[in-house]
Amino acid sequence: MNIRDNKLIKLIKLSIVLPFCLFFTPAQALGPIDGEVGLYWWANDFEADISDGEIDAGALGGRGELWFNQKWGLSGQLYRSDLEEDNLDDAEYLNLDFKRRIFSLTDNSFLALGLGYQDIDIDNGSSNGARILVEGRLGLGGVVYLYGQTAWFPELDDFNNRSNVDGTEFEAGLSFDPLPFMSVRAGYRRFKIDYTNDLNNSDESAKSTGFVIGAGFHW
Repeated sequence: MNIRDNKLIKLIKLSIVLPFCLFFTPAQALGPIDGEVGLYWWANDFEADISDGEIDAGALGGRGELWFNQKWGLSGQLYRSDLEEDNLDDAEYLNLDFKRRIFSLTDNSFLALGLGYQDIDIDNGSSNGARILVEGRLGLGGVVYLYGQTAWFPELDDFNNRSNVDGTEFEAGLSFDPLPFMSVRAGYRRFKIDYTNDLNNSDESAKSTGFVIGAGFHW
């Protein structure tokens, strides 16, 4: 079992165990802390110089977040592109963000800015660096809201003869709560990095795009 499999197993365990631990914790002990953990299927298509055209690379991923007093937030996401059909190692996208709501009407209507860390594993190499995040939600009444987030990676580490690496991430969609403690989300997600291939001095890119759907527990 490789390191990436271990990361995903830990994420799955966290998504299953944490909600039940919190469910049996007295509400008074939680204080002004809101959070959510969930698992998602990202039906993404992967395309880069290492692939023979576009690859159907759908894979399981997950996310989790905490909000303190509906002002300060911590969040993490792990998504993957399954490249097994091309006999390549999976591409993996991991991020951690610290964010602050700059405008908030309700728990599901706000605008937040964040600063975080981005780690990318691709083509047997790893690239990481800072990311700048803008995130928002718009409540549509009751238990339904629109969500969106976009992030920019201004400078990532060079990897495997690739330099001048930067990138962007975008996701938007609809979420609703079928149960008081459960949320279901469906949207569209896009991840892209640009770089210079030092072997032929050409500008190239790697991208994963597609629909995402899943469910999570919140408190």
